[in-house]
Amino acid sequence: ERLTAWPTAEAVGRSLPEVFPIANAETGQLVEDPVAKVLRLGTVVGLANHTVLRSKDGRQIPIDDSAAPIRHLDGPLHGIVLVFRDASERKRVEQQQQRLYQLVQAVNQARALPEIYDSALDAISQSLGADRCSILQLDDQGVMRFKAWRNLSDSYRQAVEGHSPWNPQEKDAQPVCIEDANGTEGELGQALSREGIRGLCFI
Repeated sequence: ERLTAWPTAEAVGRSLPEVFPIANAETGQLVEDPVAKVLRLGTVVGLANHTVLRSKDGRQIPIDDSAAPIRHLDGPLHGIVLVFRDASERKRVEQQQQRLYQLVQAVNQARALPEIYDSALDAISQSLGADRCSILQLDDQGVMRFKAWRNLSDSYRQAVEGHSPWNPQEKDAQPVCIEDANGTEGELGQALSREGIRGLCFI
């Protein structure tokens, strides 16, 4: 029920492809019904890589799956066991590892600091699913300055520059996250409102 969003009472009696519609994540095309595949091949099968389950509530869930025949001792097919697992977390970790590898590779190949900033912004936005991001750095006077950014206006940067959630001398700065920025007061709150930013995190 958690995976498919089908209540058991509604799912019973429906065909497997209706309750467990499985598609190729890249093309969107439905893949072969695993029961039909086992009946056709008569052996254990795993569906194609990069498959997603289309749940009843419209989610596209990455899955690991397999199907195997259950046989009587004398050989005839008695049933089929199906295993579907939500692979979202595994996929997320794999993607983050891949992006980290790409970032390290880009840093090693970079000829100038702006190239590193650009690669870091790619990694941040892709890993966190962030619409906008930036890199800020304390200057020699201890003032926080924008070094690189994505999708942030000049007026926003002017309003935010110089502000920091940490003391410049802080050695173990912890992340600061604001889930709902609507209540933020002062110049920062006005800048967030103008920019349409609903939540943000300083790391």
